[in-house]
Amino acid sequence: MTTVVTGAHGLVGSRVVARLKGERVIAVGREELDLRQPERIAAFLADVRPDGIIHCGAMTDVDACEKDPETAWAVNAAAVAALAKGRARLTALSTDYVFDGVKGDYSEEDAPNPQSAYARSKLAGELAALSLSRDRAVCRVALVYSGYPAAKRTFASAALEALRKGEPVRAFADQIGSPTLADNAAEMVIAVHRSGEQGVFHCGGATQVSRVDFAS
Repeated sequence: MTTVVTGAHGLVGSRVVARLKGERVIAVGREELDLRQPERIAAFLADVRPDGIIHCGAMTDVDACEKDPETAWAVNAAAVAALAKGRARLTALSTDYVFDGVKGDYSEEDAPNPQSAYARSKLAGELAALSLSRDRAVCRVALVYSGYPAAKRTFASAALEALRKGEPVRAFADQIGSPTLADNAAEMVIAVHRSGEQGVFHCGGATQVSRVDFAS
């Protein structure tokens, strides 16, 4: 089996690559594959002809997406559409941000209601995967963090850095989430990918805490 992993240097993608066993892995980051260019994605897939794609690549900076929604749309939606047109099984990562947060607890059956450019682009990516690929799964992750020093800066790492310096940490008491260790997210995503199941899956941590409690 040949599996392409996009976003291979990211929080979850790097852990997916580390955990794939018994398969030939083609790990690609932004240096190897520009997700803003659908024609290059198509050419790449035609060249390597993978059996599976675990799509972890994304534009995840919420503020940057708000400032540049066109790039957010290209990376988070159009790129998924390009990947979905191949014959490989596609497992695409998404986010809890597709919900507005009003209801509280969410299941896979709840209707999304995105409130930001980032969330809208990610929901569009979900729909592209579900509608264009015949063998697909969408894995929504939440509040991902990692213990690896070289990993991307997250709320958890920023809070830890501030606390070590004796500085205050700003955190919302009314924003509840399910913190997800990147390693655990990778395990769940791989399990979904290998299962052959279709549709949307929530792959978040088991706890529900506020940002204040998470920082504590």
